[in-house]
Amino acid sequence: MYKLREPQVDILNLIRERISAGDKKILVHAPTGFGKTVISYSMIDGAVKKGKRVLFTNHRIQLAQQSRDVFGSLPVSYLQGSTKEHENYKCLVATLQTVIDTDIDAPDIVIIDEVHYSYEGNLTQSLFDRFPNAI
Repeated sequence: MYKLREPQVDILNLIRERISAGDKKILVHAPTGFGKTVISYSMIDGAVKKGKRVLFTNHRIQLAQQSRDVFGSLPVSYLQGSTKEHENYKCLVATLQTVIDTDIDAPDIVIIDEVHYSYEGNLTQSLFDRFPNAI
């Protein structure tokens, strides 16, 4: 478990407020080094404890591997190319390209890391269309 700094706690609380208000598409924009992955860890940890299923995506294999390692103390499954450990997942870390082409159980929450890299190519919209009920 990571200890969040005050600005990270503030962001996490704002995310929770937006979810409580019924928002499903929430964008967090913060500078490099702010700790967005640590915030994601905290969100995933809380969601999994509530029995929710989380999909965490990256646009590059190396980033997906790094995320999987950061989330290592959580019940993490990994989906990339031929490495497909996603049966009954709680938290699934995957590259966008692989998850788009793989049949997975619908997540309750989708976190798209580095979303600006996937937005132009409609990969993000593909996830929205595929999982319309996910936050």
